[in-house]
Amino acid sequence: MQRIIETGLVDIILRRNQTRNKIKENEKYSITFVFLDIILAVVSYFTMYYIRRGSFVLEPHYYVKLFILYCLTWIFFSLIFKKYALASYPDLKSSFLLIAKTTTYLIYTLAFIVVFMGLYALSRKQIIGSCMILFFLETLLYSVYYFLIGKKISEKHLSGGTLKIKVKDFSLYLLINDFVLLIAAFYFINFIKRGTFKLMDNYDGILLIVLALWLPAAFFTRKFNKQKYRNYYYAFAPYIKSFILMTAGMALVVFTFRLFHYSRFQVFGTLGLLVILEAVFYYIYFISGKNRIERGDIETVDEIKAMLKQEELPLEVDLRIRREHQLVTSVGNKLKEKYLSDNSELYKFIYDNLQVEMIDITDTIVVNTHNLYNIETIDDQRITLLINLHRLNDFRWLNRYFLEVHRKIYNGGYFIGCADTIATYRKKIFTKFPVLFAKPIYWGNFVINRIFPKLPGIKRVYFFLTKGRNRDLSRAEILGRLYFCGFKVIAEKEINDRYYFIVQRVKNPSIDENPSYGPTIKLRRVGLDGEIMYIHKFRTMHPYSEYLQSYIYNENKLNQLGKFRDDFRITEWGKIMRKLWIDELPQLVDFLRGDLSLVGVRALSEQYYNLYPEDVKRLRSNFKPGLIPPYYADMPKSFDEIVDSERNYFLRKRKHPFRTDIKYFFKAVYNIIFKHARSL
Repeated sequence: MQRIIETGLVDIILRRNQTRNKIKENEKYSITFVFLDIILAVVSYFTMYYIRRGSFVLEPHYYVKLFILYCLTWIFFSLIFKKYALASYPDLKSSFLLIAKTTTYLIYTLAFIVVFMGLYALSRKQIIGSCMILFFLETLLYSVYYFLIGKKISEKHLSGGTLKIKVKDFSLYLLINDFVLLIAAFYFINFIKRGTFKLMDNYDGILLIVLALWLPAAFFTRKFNKQKYRNYYYAFAPYIKSFILMTAGMALVVFTFRLFHYSRFQVFGTLGLLVILEAVFYYIYFISGKNRIERGDIETVDEIKAMLKQEELPLEVDLRIRREHQLVTSVGNKLKEKYLSDNSELYKFIYDNLQVEMIDITDTIVVNTHNLYNIETIDDQRITLLINLHRLNDFRWLNRYFLEVHRKIYNGGYFIGCADTIATYRKKIFTKFPVLFAKPIYWGNFVINRIFPKLPGIKRVYFFLTKGRNRDLSRAEILGRLYFCGFKVIAEKEINDRYYFIVQRVKNPSIDENPSYGPTIKLRRVGLDGEIMYIHKFRTMHPYSEYLQSYIYNENKLNQLGKFRDDFRITEWGKIMRKLWIDELPQLVDFLRGDLSLVGVRALSEQYYNLYPEDVKRLRSNFKPGLIPPYYADMPKSFDEIVDSERNYFLRKRKHPFRTDIKYFFKAVYNIIFKHARSL
């Protein structure tokens, strides 16, 4: 075994050394490239001088200085971009791009030096023309070299394949913010210079030039792409590069078009202030993004499975057998006399729903913390009962917290927690203050702690300032998150104006799709041929409500209209949206895409679909769901009548498809308009 390990290590070391040698060999500079490029640089400069003056003698003397500056700048960028390294030329396209990049930087830098130093006597044509001639000659010479021998050499040295750079997603948020910062910087510099924000007549032209340079430089450096660097300085590097390009580009424009009458302070001050503002803004953006990447909440099924590794969990533990063999001291007395001595009602709630006398005191942990670290320090699958007396509202990452608890308790173990819900908070406010003051306090809190955490952009500022503490949570969202994270509800109750719950860890969490959190939702439904499809609606329920289908049905069953009775998942504005049909509008997109027909039964969730008799299930699988269901034509008053209505619709449609849909369409429209038929 030891020999095998040693042989493997030696093999790894040899391969690593071969790779390093190959990289070093590819990065060696070609003397031939250097020599030929020196000749081309000299030829290009003197050729342009001869075209302009008809002589190779550099007169007046500042053309000699310009030549020296030209050569030094050209050498600098050639070395920076590894222009003479074989590895820099994997193919012809990459070679042309590299030559174009060095030429661009050369022109920009020379123009910037001339404008910034006030060397206005130097010829624009000499500088730009020399660079263009150099680009043409380098491109021509390298093309000949590449097709003769360079292609074979490149293929030989780069036979391992080239590195593919993954293009990161573009961020419109970063672009808009940077645009605002640029405009603010321009007007602020104008205010410093002139004491007013009003621009001079010809200074709107400067702003247009700055904007014209800003956008190409931003896209060229990819500074609006979503970065995933862990180091702020690397992440901000594209902004620095963009600043350099814009500064040099502005100098080039001023130099080329002789715009020397414009204020250099206005031009370059704007760019300097912009990069300072960008540094501050992007630091906040980067820190919040880094925190989100490293410690962000777990909000997808894949992330849950990766964290819990549910496929590797042991089989379900029979807690009764475990209690009989390992019970030493019941936790019941300890809970009553110590941990919950000042909250007898909570103890009674726990006692009535759990057999606390059968839970060992060594398998129980009671904490009062909102610090996730205090949960993480507990050994995995260590306890049977975990009680946290601190409210959920102060946890930044709720799903991460629930999943950490999930990891700490045995399969079949229990978790007890509490929270201030929207309902309990409202009760507290209206009990404590008169109605005149209670309403603005309640709605102000609702906007700040309920709406702000859900708005793009604003929620980053909100969580940055509050660290996630004191935000509003609905009962539906809490229970939905618990189901999403692998728990099922045992009991829930309001005690002393605070909401408490008891949940049990189950082996296979009832998760089948990623949760929705935005204003529009994608709902998993049973469609044509019994296959799963997705329809879209505006949100009318609290987030994570989709995970409570079975819980709502088991607790409340159905009302006479076939809907869930006392469905607390629906928000107040959601009820209004449903009455006005606003929530159905996104389904028009599903209709236009062909996922829904105009007339047809509603697409049902799997939970609701399984309540139907088998014959109606088979009929449903033969037809595409629709926007306008037969419900609005027949107006049934119970679930059984709804089933009969759909059965009759299918039987008629099977004989006369078009005629049946036309009949049901006009009858449904009549009932909706004149009889105010609604789906509540």
